[in-house]
Amino acid sequence: MSLAARAGAGDRNAFAALYDRHAARVHAFCERTLDSPHDAADATQQAFLGLLRRLRAPGREPVAEPAAYLYASARNACSRIFAARGRVDVTDAPPEPAPDPGPSAPEVSVLVASQRADVRAANRRLPARQRQALALRELGELSYAEIGDILEVDANAVAQLLWRARLGLRAGVRRAALDAVAPLAPACERAHALVAAGQDGRAPSGDDAAFLDDHLAGCRRCQA
Repeated sequence: MSLAARAGAGDRNAFAALYDRHAARVHAFCERTLDSPHDAADATQQAFLGLLRRLRAPGREPVAEPAAYLYASARNACSRIFAARGRVDVTDAPPEPAPDPGPSAPEVSVLVASQRADVRAANRRLPARQRQALALRELGELSYAEIGDILEVDANAVAQLLWRARLGLRAGVRRAALDAVAPLAPACERAHALVAAGQDGRAPSGDDAAFLDDHLAGCRRCQA
């Protein structure tokens, strides 16, 4: 008998084993979606309570894939939390402290913490469905078909969501790196503006392109 079937029959140890097996990834999915450890814990709890009710409901079909059911339940829980937030824009939530990167040289620790903060900030700016698709793929290690079942879209739509999420994440991290370089002179300010425009799909042309090429050739700070 499977763990799910045993849990549905009232075996508490079996349900605890299901929790141990899936809780970390479900919580990671919720935290990526909601960008709040507190809300993620709440959504994770709701997902597991939903699974337990489903397993013990009389006359229901058995749950063949508990992980898929949990992710779908977690997605619904996240949607309810989004709705409860009302008009609050989740992208304006303050960033959580970056995890301790562990013992290392001080400058490496600072760099790793900064990079993690940049990635979290870039992820926070992605639309919720893109965050969900990316978390299911990278953290849950689910196939396109499995992600599609959870998000209720086809595999092609999943591919589009993942492509846009990765593109947005990459652009957000690059933009953060650019913002971290303080211009030293008016020429540097002009170069930064042109680089930022290029990252936004508005590549400089004509005199602006010639200026940028000349400036970057001689300014190591702006090359960074």
